Amino acid sequence: MAVRAGADDLVKITNFTRQDIEVLQHRFIGLLPPQQSPGIGSDRDPLAALYAGKIDRARFRDLLADVFGVDDSLLMDRVFRSFDTDADNYISYEEFIRGMSVFLKGRPEERARFCFRVYDLNGDRYISKEEMFQMLRNCLVRGQEEDEDGVKDLVDLVLKKLDEDRDGRVSESDWATVIGKENLLMEAFGQCLPRKKTVERYLSPASEKDGVTGSKLVRLSLTAPYPSYPLAARLTTGALGSSTASLTSELGTDAVEPVQLRHGHAPAQRRMIAGRTKDSHSSASTVPRMSGVAGGNASNHSAQPIQGKKGRVVAL
Repeated sequence: MAVRAGADDLVKITNFTRQDIEVLQHRFIGLLPPQQSPGIGSDRDPLAALYAGKIDRARFRDLLADVFGVDDSLLMDRVFRSFDTDADNYISYEEFIRGMSVFLKGRPEERARFCFRVYDLNGDRYISKEEMFQMLRNCLVRGQEEDEDGVKDLVDLVLKKLDEDRDGRVSESDWATVIGKENLLMEAFGQCLPRKKTVERYLSPASEKDGVTGSKLVRLSLTAPYPSYPLAARLTTGALGSSTASLTSELGTDAVEPVQLRHGHAPAQRRMIAGRTKDSHSSASTVPRMSGVAGGNASNHSAQPIQGKKGRVVAL
């Protein structure tokens, strides 16, 4: 029988405090189906109950989308796989704690490695052009051919930035080197990490109300301080200030012409499209500003242009 690590043991091998571990124990139990959740007054050994429980894929995906704002289906699956280290399609208690250690409180190098493994879709230790295209297309466009051309151009620009050894793909070494210089690229292909305020709320005992009897996910209604768009949107909005201007310059912004912004079918799934247009003389289109996006207002029906360093862009 495998040794069961208690709270003090897990503190030694994770980035958590004992209080964090205790809060996460309740969070874990709250994600278990009712038949696995120990009730108040149960004679069952609490540690045994924790180690007997397993979170299935559907409940974990709900957690990612509803609490942490990770709502891209492809990336949700990859985050699940990064937690499920024994590949049994369930997340055990210890997998949950170890995974959350990086997901919630990882050191910079741990977070960078986590993002790389999420983006390495086929697990071959490289991020290929095809994988980049798949992730960006999934995040940014809805299947229109002209938009896919823009994504292809964007992939070329991103690969040029990330591919240190110029072998046509991004290795973990390439990734670590570039992210060490430019942290903004860590979530280049879509959000796969939570925001700071969300982490604080999730680990706060004050917001942990479900107790050991909860069998349903506690929905904290947390929202990120700004929409979590992938790199394409970061290249086309003013939210990141001078850092973005520098980054776009390095990626060759002079080759990037007016971009087109799109939004999805629900506020939680808004996406943007950036890249070159087929017609170099076409102007950027506009869409209504939406509440919660770059300080937008639902009643304002015109997009406001932001003048970039070398080219005009449009922001929601």
